[in-house]
Amino acid sequence: MSKFFSPSEDRWVAVQVAVHAPFFWVDFAHKEDGDEDFEYSSTFMLSTTTELDSLIKQHESKEIRLKSVSLVTPGYVNKTEQWQMEPLKAIWSCASTTSPGLHVDLYETAKGARYPDPTAEVCEQMLKSAKVRIDIAGLCAAEST
Repeated sequence: MSKFFSPSEDRWVAVQVAVHAPFFWVDFAHKEDGDEDFEYSSTFMLSTTTELDSLIKQHESKEIRLKSVSLVTPGYVNKTEQWQMEPLKAIWSCASTTSPGLHVDLYETAKGARYPDPTAEVCEQMLKSAKVRIDIAGLCAAEST
């Protein structure tokens, strides 16, 4: 397996999550130059939408395809007693009504659940003004064609 990793990459057996906050699980597919039949995956765990934006922009090429983005949420966010990993459909953004100039992210899963950023106060008025900031489903579908 070592041929699949560069010397600057870390490999680990376990990770302890110290902060119970949502994060993203992002899968990319890579094609080897000259070998259309061989494809391998890279998986990233990211903690912010800024990191997600940056990673998606860095990987815009014909050799690398965005396969999926999942939102991983602790129970207090998804209203259960446990962590959940759900395919992410889109990230919405709306203006904060409590902090002028600040934008709040809302995460929409493939099943239609919507979770606001847990650090922000969200009201019904904000939700009505939300606009899609990142169309994850569209990006994944466009890259699979």
